[in-house]
Amino acid sequence: MPTKNSSLTEANMSRPRDIMIACVTVEVAMVVSPVLRYKPQELHLFRFIRDPGSRKSKLYTDHFNEVLRKISSSLPSCRIIEHSDEPVYEVNRMARSLDKLYCRISKDNDDFRILANLSSGPSEFAAALGIFSYVHPCVVLFKVPTREYAVSQAMLEEFNYDNGVPVGLTRKTYPPKEIAGIRLELPDERRLRALRLYHSMMESGTEPYLFRPAGRDTVPFPVRSADLDRLRTAEQRQANIVPGTRCNAVQCRACGSILNRTVF
Repeated sequence: MPTKNSSLTEANMSRPRDIMIACVTVEVAMVVSPVLRYKPQELHLFRFIRDPGSRKSKLYTDHFNEVLRKISSSLPSCRIIEHSDEPVYEVNRMARSLDKLYCRISKDNDDFRILANLSSGPSEFAAALGIFSYVHPCVVLFKVPTREYAVSQAMLEEFNYDNGVPVGLTRKTYPPKEIAGIRLELPDERRLRALRLYHSMMESGTEPYLFRPAGRDTVPFPVRSADLDRLRTAEQRQANIVPGTRCNAVQCRACGSILNRTVF
């Protein structure tokens, strides 16, 4: 099962397989330095080119190629997988893409943790990573603080001021764009309760009983008094249980019609 370590600096002996996720726009050190620090066995790099062939696309492509060059030369054992089909500036699509990626990772690995770089990519990508880490407990978020900027303080002031008036790096904007609600599909509560009951009975050595929907031909099944107590105390139940040691047509909302028609 995937595990989540509270610290990123635990000993390698007990550390699971490390898989890192990052986004590449126009930053190189923000992506490369944590890769060289943690040395993941697998690296998933997200990027997206809106208008291929333009001057702006060359800017993004050059930075991405430089990231690849530095990681490949310094950590050749790291397997790098590029993801360029999904726009990294759309939260909903990135959240779904990350969830699909998790399914593939968990299918191929038994024990792993995912290191997610919050400092790489646009704010929408960081938001998707936050949702991703909330849903999957084996995801470890980390940020990369800047020690030194590539431009001087004088250049920063020049970029952020216009004739002495502070304007920032953005001069004009498009109208605000609302983000559609992101729905997290949580497990059905009845299914969880049924699984919990199933687990407790299996731990105690109790054999589950075959379920027959009400209204069909049924065969009496032996029921222990302890099992009846568990069924009675299960929330959201609807049971037709004959007192004693036998019952007919048991139907309980603790499990509904799930778990392969099994009642516990």
